[in-house]
Amino acid sequence: MRAQGGGLTRYLRRRLGGAAVSLARRVLWYRRRLETPVAWVHTRPYRQADISLDGLQIQAEAAVVAWGEHPVHGMARAAIEHALAAPDPRLAVLEARLAASRAAQEGLVSRNAYLTAERAKPLTVAQDLDVLSLPLFYRTFLHRLILTLKPELALELGTAHGMSAIYIGAALEAAGVGHLHTIDGDPQRQAFARANLAAALPGSRRVTSHLGLFADVLPDLLETLTAPVDLVFDDGPHIPEITLGAFRLIAPHLAAGGVYVMDDIDHPTGNRRAWDAIRTRSDVAAWLELNGRLGLCVRT
Repeated sequence: MRAQGGGLTRYLRRRLGGAAVSLARRVLWYRRRLETPVAWVHTRPYRQADISLDGLQIQAEAAVVAWGEHPVHGMARAAIEHALAAPDPRLAVLEARLAASRAAQEGLVSRNAYLTAERAKPLTVAQDLDVLSLPLFYRTFLHRLILTLKPELALELGTAHGMSAIYIGAALEAAGVGHLHTIDGDPQRQAFARANLAAALPGSRRVTSHLGLFADVLPDLLETLTAPVDLVFDDGPHIPEITLGAFRLIAPHLAAGGVYVMDDIDHPTGNRRAWDAIRTRSDVAAWLELNGRLGLCVRT
């Protein structure tokens, strides 16, 4: 932990340790902004990351702030601890299959992340994957969460190269229940995702990939579903208007107790505005934020 602060900070560090300092400072920070109680989860480091809180620089590796009381909080903590532990051998096999599939993919990706214009300098497939794909820690977190929740119907917004879809699909396969519908608007990336899915989950029928913009695909898809959606993973373009537009379409179809997970809640495009609008809805029973990146809320 790196910290610059006054005598209170030094006293807390000496008496309570670094974890307690981050806890105390963050609780105080949130209590000035929330009228309801704030619960805390603090887990051990997994990689270096700096977070600035009230002028205090903290190396916090897997810090979660959570509001409300709900069993999903416990499930999320277990999923975090699992992601921080030694690699799951089954996921190592998955990664090996993905590496082989990626090595076979050639060409350049010219579209930018939001499908709004051509890149001045196209990226290689590997570069595009690194830019867009969810890091391994968060994929492992999602995998474990899915294993625990066992959703019958899951929905992903933003397939990209299929990395998170593969981890969700693998969890559904291991649980022996559920189906994932994943949507992306870029045909080139969808082709890469289909190849990666086929390589990583051979023979699996747990994932269906849809091509098109969320606003075009969601209305018809949601109407054809035979049950409410139990889990949503939103890893779309992180533009507030698109995020909120997709959420409004999905919300009537989200099951009671359904879980809505959003990546890049503090994306520079201003996605925090969309996340704050979603987590403060009256029908949200609880929410949490992981490392200021991943948001999760539970419907009543």
